[in-house]
Amino acid sequence: MSTVTVQFRRGTGTQNDAFTGSIGELSVNTTNNSIRVHDGSTQGGHEVMKADATNIDGNIASSRITGTITASSLTDGSSIDGGTY
Repeated sequence: MSTVTVQFRRGTGTQNDAFTGSIGELSVNTTNNSIRVHDGSTQGGHEVMKADATNIDGNIASSRITGTITASSLTDGSSIDGGTY
């Protein structure tokens, strides 16, 4: 039985930052072991969040939160302290 290996482009974070891949192309950042998805025009592509989120700045996730949180909506005893959720 033959074995087929699929291998993506790969390089350091610096190399990935300078690379503009084709639409739908994937590249591997060997500095932090993340994957980048390319759109054919964005240099560096778009980094995909790792399962442990270690490659994502915490401020990015909170900037995606929309709506209003009120004290009455916190039913599990959670609290908001100066915007930290």
